[in-house]
Amino acid sequence: MLKKRMLESYTHRYEHFPAWLTILIACVMVILFFLLGQLGGGFLVGLLSVPFIVVKPEMANSFLILFFSISFVYFVALINFAWVKWYEKRSIASLGFFKKQWFLEILKGWGVGMGIFPLLFVDLSVWWCGVAGY
Repeated sequence: MLKKRMLESYTHRYEHFPAWLTILIACVMVILFFLLGQLGGGFLVGLLSVPFIVVKPEMANSFLILFFSISFVYFVALINFAWVKWYEKRSIASLGFFKKQWFLEILKGWGVGMGIFPLLFVDLSVWWCGVAGY
């Protein structure tokens, strides 16, 4: 019942748009957030990597790729929280932390991620050994 009341109070902003347009706007917003994240993160990483490029130029490419990816994820999360806080005018806790066992859900997600990561690493290393072996 609490979930239904929360949804009803926060979805009134979207009632004047047709459903197909809302989905289209959401897809465009996601693409724009990712593009802005890449541009902003790339600029920031470019500035941060200048000392590393000067000291050891051969490591510049791996440094840029790593920190570009990390900054990209943080920028998208920041935009998501800002959207919820300032446009929808609801608390960050309403993104799923109002559940009774939210910490257990976070631990399960972390566990699944930690289980998938070694599998991905093994898959990539097997692929790399196969490619490098030829």
